[in-house]
Amino acid sequence: MNKKVIMVTTLVLLAALLAALPGLVGCGKEEVVTGRFIYGWVQDFTGRAGFGVKQVYDGVEDCLSKTAEENPIPGVVIKQITYDTKSDYSRVVPGYVWLRGQKANLLSVTNQDTLMLTDRMATDEQPQLYMSNMPQLVTNEWFYTVYGTSSSMVEVLLQWLRDNWDYNAKGKPKLGCLTYSGVLYYKSFVDTLEAVVSQYPEKYNYIGTQAAPTTTTAWATEVFKLKDCDIIFCFLSGTPLASFVKEARDRGFQGQFMGPLDSFPAFWGLVRGAVPVAQLDGILTAMGMPAIDEPNNPFINGVRAYMEQHRSADQIKAYSLGTGYATGWAMGMILVDIVRRAAAEVGAANVGNISGSALRDLIRETNLTVDGWGEAFKYRGNLGTLSRTVMMYRFNAAQDKWVSTSGWFVPASLAVAGE
Repeated sequence: MNKKVIMVTTLVLLAALLAALPGLVGCGKEEVVTGRFIYGWVQDFTGRAGFGVKQVYDGVEDCLSKTAEENPIPGVVIKQITYDTKSDYSRVVPGYVWLRGQKANLLSVTNQDTLMLTDRMATDEQPQLYMSNMPQLVTNEWFYTVYGTSSSMVEVLLQWLRDNWDYNAKGKPKLGCLTYSGVLYYKSFVDTLEAVVSQYPEKYNYIGTQAAPTTTTAWATEVFKLKDCDIIFCFLSGTPLASFVKEARDRGFQGQFMGPLDSFPAFWGLVRGAVPVAQLDGILTAMGMPAIDEPNNPFINGVRAYMEQHRSADQIKAYSLGTGYATGWAMGMILVDIVRRAAAEVGAANVGNISGSALRDLIRETNLTVDGWGEAFKYRGNLGTLSRTVMMYRFNAAQDKWVSTSGWFVPASLAVAGE
């Protein structure tokens, strides 16, 4: 090749590079990140609750990805980091300390584990955003949740019984309960159950609660004591819940199961995989969110559309058998709304340095409406439950899905004066 040809070729290539340069520079400007906001998790990713927790995390992650793709916060990236407690309470405080060392701005710690952290959170001015609340934390100034207390959902289940049980034909329903021993979170469920039963003694025949160790794998004793009940309230999670339901049916229990969102809906994939679908017919639950197969629900439609486009067939199947993934989307929407307002207030470059008290105030200023959710996410009165509404569902075996049996309503324990 002669020198003239080489020179011409070089000039052509140089011209092409120069033409592309403005576009490359423009892309670089669009992707500049000046601030990083960290959402840190201290949760059980590989232990008893890991099945549900991982799905919540995935839901948040997909919500953040969709935001980054379609409506980013200019100059800001939201990053999730995790510390796995492995169902070991002794790992909670070290996890909290580690995330603080990683400069996490907002934390997600289970409500029960948070009881070990309340003094530290107050001293450190460390806010949290978690899924569900509990009575001991519902007015804590550093703890905020997507929906209300699971205890309030137990309250709703018992109200449903009072309103719908055929007392003339069947007399008072015979109630029993199964839960874990030594787990404060589930104790609050039992406390609510027993308080309501005491308030309406003419409406219930309560035979008591069986409390089993969290390591229990065989349920002969518990089933024997509860199998003559009309209804068994199940305050359990994970594989133990699935194994109990299977063993109760195998040993002849003919009644109904009941439990709030944290039991059957959250771990439905495990239960559905362990028990023939016909034996699950009629299970009743109360949820603080729409079911993942709720028809014509704008929130669920959006969640499913993204899930079906970006997740594998196996993941879609797993997410469709629980509440975690959709809950994660709701958490993500609230998180994005908070960070967007933080960036507007302190600037994108400073979102990672926002003070805990300023972040708490931004959470309390939340007023986010999501079509298809029961009510706007909002701080009401002094309640850290950003939404409180509950809907009743019954599992329909013929349709193999949860079917709503009520509209949205606010449990009495979460009502705010003057509403």
